[in-house]
Amino acid sequence: PQLIDVNRRLNETTGFGVEGVPALIPPSRFYELLSQGKFPLATFLRRREHIDYIEEPDLFHEVFGHCPMLTNQSYANFVRHFGETAVRLGKGYSWHLFRIFWFTVEFGLINTPQGRRCFGAGIVSSPSEAKAAMEGKACEFRPFDLLSVLRTPYRIDILQPIYYVIDSFADLEAIVEQDIESTILKAKSLGDFAPAFEAKAS
Repeated sequence: PQLIDVNRRLNETTGFGVEGVPALIPPSRFYELLSQGKFPLATFLRRREHIDYIEEPDLFHEVFGHCPMLTNQSYANFVRHFGETAVRLGKGYSWHLFRIFWFTVEFGLINTPQGRRCFGAGIVSSPSEAKAAMEGKACEFRPFDLLSVLRTPYRIDILQPIYYVIDSFADLEAIVEQDIESTILKAKSLGDFAPAFEAKAS
């Protein structure tokens, strides 16, 4: 896929856009682009032996996972407002803010009349993650609650043991309408939940 074509189609649909980046970029730059209505798109492609999952987002993850969702106006609004909030709050809130992003845009699930479905790009771009999330034999599904999400640690290199589930994409917009700053401060005072995974070997 050509970025110029992806950018044009998204602009026509929801007013969002994309900007090519080499791979991972600093959080401040990441949030700044989102606040401008531009989703950072990594421009390298994973190797065949990494088809199931790579820790760094690649072109497949971005275009197959994120871009279709950016045609949904509520989802696009959420991503932009999330970026604006992150820019406004600054570095001291960055780590907790990304937990919101992780459990929605990357590993979010949504209830539908046909049953629970995946919308997070980290799920839909990984065959084994998608299977795990849909079969639900070794993981836990929790209703999305902002305070709980902010207290939930995660690892990027394993199948997720916990998924948070929304009921509609309008729920995403409602997240960024809450007092995120105060909720993060409360989450920090309460501390994290016990991890649902083993510590990563050093």
